[in-house]
Amino acid sequence: MPFEDGFARAVGALGFSNDTTVVIYDTPSLMSAGRAWRMFRSFRHRRVVILDGGLKSWTADGRATTSELTVPTATSYRAALVLAPIAPSA
Repeated sequence: MPFEDGFARAVGALGFSNDTTVVIYDTPSLMSAGRAWRMFRSFRHRRVVILDGGLKSWTADGRATTSELTVPTATSYRAALVLAPIAPSA
């Protein structure tokens, strides 16, 4: 687990603010979505979800994707580490 300032710098550099809804997905062979979800929740980020079925299910349902590269605009992010059990998002 990174320190608060390191996490805040990294996600802020990706353009995430504390109000950003973060959608996490992985592949069957990777299985790291749960770890990423836990990290965001450990830093009190409330708007984080795991995409049920992953990207494979998303595309199989005919939902849109893009291969367009976007450059994020850095933003400010405040991280506050919680060292207690984390309740699932509603």
